[in-house]
Amino acid sequence: MGWAIVREKYPENPGEWSRLWEYEDIKSVLTKNMGSKNIEGMILNWTQVVPIQLHAEAFKKMNQLRFLEVGPNMVELSQDFELPSHELRYLDLGGYNLASMPSNSHVDNLVVLRLQGNYLRHLWEGNMGL
Repeated sequence: MGWAIVREKYPENPGEWSRLWEYEDIKSVLTKNMGSKNIEGMILNWTQVVPIQLHAEAFKKMNQLRFLEVGPNMVELSQDFELPSHELRYLDLGGYNLASMPSNSHVDNLVVLRLQGNYLRHLWEGNMGL
């Protein structure tokens, strides 16, 4: 039922939905930079799919994102990647492929940070208040 409610207003435009969890919808939104301020949650955790290559631009308009889960081998992040939202509360980066988190990450409101199975050597360059 929730799935239908999310899609009701913009049935053909997943970039305007509040939640994204289907591979094809997320791939379309992220690779075509169709994300919007409406997106509050995204789960990128599937099996047997091709990883999505992401750049910072893909998340730029998602300033209300509160929930982001990235499973192992789901995305390949570019060096310019940054966490998009000051509203982010839950962040699971199991598939994070960079050596450190971006120093311009917005973690002020972060409640959950899961980093299991990633390539981090250290969290941030310099000091970051949590």
